[in-house]
Amino acid sequence: MIDYLSKYVELKPLNSTTAQSVITVMKSIYATHGIPEDLVSDDGPPSNSNLMTNFFREWDIKHHVAPPHFPRANGQIERTVQTVKNSLTKAAEGGRDLYVVLLDYRIQPAKDMPSPAELLMGRKLRTFMPSHPGQIKPTFDVERAREALRKRQIVQNKYANKHATVLPVLQLNAKVWFKHKMKKPWKQGTIIQVDPQPRSYITGETDFTFDKATLRMIIHVGQEL
Repeated sequence: MIDYLSKYVELKPLNSTTAQSVITVMKSIYATHGIPEDLVSDDGPPSNSNLMTNFFREWDIKHHVAPPHFPRANGQIERTVQTVKNSLTKAAEGGRDLYVVLLDYRIQPAKDMPSPAELLMGRKLRTFMPSHPGQIKPTFDVERAREALRKRQIVQNKYANKHATVLPVLQLNAKVWFKHKMKKPWKQGTIIQVDPQPRSYITGETDFTFDKATLRMIIHVGQEL
């Protein structure tokens, strides 16, 4: 689980990916950091289960679904996930303690910004490096640093949107080509439902099977594939 602003990572072992197992881990994280107002995930299991939906409602968490098979929609988080995965893989290959590697990530500043731990907690973490107790105390204005990070993310989003293709809004019964996954072949279908999630649609094929696809994987019939 990743905090969107600070990119602080929480990593917990799971014996299974059932809704109840995931909820138990989420509760342990929220007991430490507090309950988030918003949470973003994909729409696959167990996020789409009734048990998870009830948990979000009971804990007053707004659940947002990222477009399926389209990681660019949440690029910053995807990059953080990849960075952590690469670090843990190298650590396992080298026989390093995975939790020490995770600590190293949390205390590493990003360019001119404080570390994820400092941004989230407002203080430095004690590590294996010798340090004076005074060095662990915050040495910067936490709110000012967080605001600077928010502004940087806004600029990054504007730059990404500037170079993004303006995508059309599709109507019911429109004839389209679509993909269920990036590497799958194009298939022809019809828009039979506008999904509640932004820029997502339900398409129907001639054999009446259904797929959810993001707008970047749907184009009007007549356009070039």
